[in-house]
Amino acid sequence: MRDYLVFSYSHDFIMGGIESYAIRMFKWAFNNDVESVLLLRDKSELHYNWDKILKELNVTIAFFSANVFNNSLYNTQGDRIVLEKNCRYTFIAADIHCFIKIFNIRKKNNICSYSSQILYIFHPYSVLASKKNILNYPYEFFMKKVKNRGLIFMDEETALAYKKKYKADVQKDAIVRLGMEIPQLKEDYIESRIQRKKDEINILTITRMEFPFKGYVLGLIEDFHKLKQLYTNLKLIIIGNGPNVDIVKEKINELPDNVKEDIFLIGEVAYEELHEYFRKSYIYVGMGTTLLDASLTGLVSVIATDFQMENKTVGLFSEEYYNLGGNPYLCENKSFTFEEVLKDILNWSEETYFKQAHCVFDIVDKYYNIEEVMIQILSYEKDNVQLPKVKGPLLSVYDALLAYIQIYQFKHK
Repeated sequence: MRDYLVFSYSHDFIMGGIESYAIRMFKWAFNNDVESVLLLRDKSELHYNWDKILKELNVTIAFFSANVFNNSLYNTQGDRIVLEKNCRYTFIAADIHCFIKIFNIRKKNNICSYSSQILYIFHPYSVLASKKNILNYPYEFFMKKVKNRGLIFMDEETALAYKKKYKADVQKDAIVRLGMEIPQLKEDYIESRIQRKKDEINILTITRMEFPFKGYVLGLIEDFHKLKQLYTNLKLIIIGNGPNVDIVKEKINELPDNVKEDIFLIGEVAYEELHEYFRKSYIYVGMGTTLLDASLTGLVSVIATDFQMENKTVGLFSEEYYNLGGNPYLCENKSFTFEEVLKDILNWSEETYFKQAHCVFDIVDKYYNIEEVMIQILSYEKDNVQLPKVKGPLLSVYDALLAYIQIYQFKHK
């Protein structure tokens, strides 16, 4: 019996943490003789960088219709896809809209007995269908019912968001950390960073300019200005794009020329090209999966706090490795400024930096190894909860309408 891994997402598949994680899952599947399908909402954008990689990994790209009454799947040419029976399907939904749609897709294709589905919560807001509380009310009965039955969380922060919203406990094994491919640590990267520090110190951040979620970049620019007065060879490299990139440009332009000239605002960079920036940097500041990418190169990393427009951090990744969103609540309200933490790192001895570089790599290997993570996901006990016979169809219609409105509003911002 063939195994299929189906990763579904109802937004554009562009350059971001969820998308890069899906690619890592597909690589794992490719290496373990598991067929892969990327399931997107019709008219979703697929970034050209990912398209090339997906073809190399033999990933089937499929689309589902936004129409609540159409639960068929289609290929890129618009032809209908029929899912084979007598195959095992594991559907991983990256958002509530996909999760609900998958119930109907499985029923339409008569594969309920051959398949299971998981809602993987990657973001605190992902436990909600909308940021407006009143619009979430129709989902509450369902989200309470589905708890511990195919619901997993990337970390303690997302689990906490679910607990607060639905007043429900989360099983310990429902926290499944983001899986990473573990390469061999390149010792020469660490040594070259230490040697290059005398001439050039690069601070790197990679982010989508989407505020206030990732507004930390504004605070980082301010603190870089302060540190620049103490460390003249300091440089700040900012990689990313997004709807609020003009705010970042304005922030940089307000600075004195001698500071501004050492800030490099770079647009989108292909995922496979980020490695070179990690290699040349001395410190990484960020949140989410980029912290893991950086740490796997032995790059000392600082966790930025999410949902802020300031300079707050919970400190070093080596100490707060489970807290990728930098939530102070998860670490006894511990909070620092970027200036404080970066200054400490810049004053480390070579021996301390070397030890910390090895430490961050070892932590990712221990807690985020994709080989262990995929076993957790595929073996996670799923009771295959179904949509209620009466309320289920009503929720499907409501969900499809809400999803359509949200995507329309996003594309017309």
